[in-house]
Order: sequence, then structure tokens, then C-alpha cells
Amino acid sequence: MEATQKKLKKYQDEFIFTQAQFPAMISAWATGKTLCLIARTLRLCEEFPGNLALINRREFTDLRDSTMKDWYEYTGVPISADKKEAYLPGCKSTVMFRHGEELNTLQNINLGVAGMEQADEYDDDSQWFMLF
Repeated sequence: MEATQKKLKKYQDEFIFTQAQFPAMISAWATGKTLCLIARTLRLCEEFPGNLALINRREFTDLRDSTMKDWYEYTGVPISADKKEAYLPGCKSTVMFRHGEELNTLQNINLGVAGMEQADEYDDDSQWFMLF
């Protein structure tokens, strides 16, 4: 399957390509937040080969039915059903997909990229600080 081609809006381009360490994209419904998170993750994996990335969302059903589905639609890269990971052979990077209850199992790993989709769904900022 071919990856989807999209023309970015200015605010999307700024988020994807910013050099800021902790960017946040705060925007309305249907403005491409997931697309931008995926594109930024891909950019950083390609820029730093052998990267380990994490895309996180609070609820598993939202992660599976929205984020992971969009990942495949936008990239064409399959996600293993058992490990919930996508491997990018061109840059030898791995993208892990985890939901909120799985964050506490992430111990002693070195993430090069950590993205939270819909961070506002969390009750507080403890998950963000755990990843930080």
C-alpha cells in the first residue's frame, strides 16, 4: 500500500519540523493532530536511525481504532498485532504504540521520541512527567 501524500498547513509544518524539545500541538477537532504526530515521529526516526519511539494515548480502544489505524493509512507501514510495534527498515527504527495503563511497564528503556496523542484525555500530568 502506498503512503498517503498530504499538503501541510503552516501550523502543521511548524509542529513537524520544530527544533523545540517539547512541542505541543493544541488545535481543534479535525485539524490534523494525529497526522502531525505521525509525521514528526517518522521525521525523527529517519533523522536519527535506530531510534526507539513511542506513541501513546490514554485508552486502548482510541489508540487502536484511531491512532494505529491512521498510522497505517498515512504510512503504509504495518503494526504487529502482538507487539503493537511498527518497524521502519529504511532507518532501522521502531515505533511502539502503548496506552495509558501500559506506561508504568516502560522501565529502563531509552526512548528517542515520545509522543502523546490527546494528552488532554489524561486526568493529570503524571504520565507526561513519567515519559519526560
